[in-house]
Amino acid sequence: MGLSFTNDPFMIADMEAQIQELEKKIKALQNEILFIQSNCRHVYLENKGFRRCQKCNKIEIVYY
Repeated sequence: MGLSFTNDPFMIADMEAQIQELEKKIKALQNEILFIQSNCRHVYLENKGFRRCQKCNKIEIVYY
């Protein structure tokens, strides 16, 4: 699987636009996860050192 490199300014600009679009989608998904986790009635499954909500997968580190 070889990588091809280019100096084509139009291709580079297109890739930069795609990167910015993907970064916006990532931020939107992170906000959606925070919203879901903040409105969840957590049901935790305890593990050694942490617990994880079975509904929204929120993880909390616990030290006893």
